Amino acid sequence: MANANANANANPASAANPASAANPASAASAASAKTNHKTPTPAYEALADSVIARNGDVARSTMFGMPCLKVAGKACLGSYAAGVVFKLPPSHRDLALGLAGAELFDPSGKRPMKEWVVVPPAHERSWDDFADAAVSYARPR
Repeated sequence: MANANANANANPASAANPASAANPASAASAASAKTNHKTPTPAYEALADSVIARNGDVARSTMFGMPCLKVAGKACLGSYAAGVVFKLPPSHRDLALGLAGAELFDPSGKRPMKEWVVVPPAHERSWDDFADAAVSYARPR
């Protein structure tokens, strides 16, 4: 019994959640599931369906483990957090970055990707326009 108390005192989180004490990887996995930026929202799925319906050369794929759409093997947009990340030409990139809450895509947290902009769900009505620009920008020239 003294040994069990010593273990509980050594790791208070394990006392509250015995599963995390038995399997630390399980606890880490549960924590990351709460902050998963790679699970597509219904709004993203509707956008993807619409873009594919309008463009026969667009296909579903993944990029950095997140759902995305590609044209000729090149990613053009993807699901990120509750928003959508778009690879945009400069003119559309400037428009997107002018929206409240929009920001350059930085999946590593170290170096933003200069052509990619995350547009939050507050601007969902603009997603179709950005998607069209992203598809056109990704097409081979």
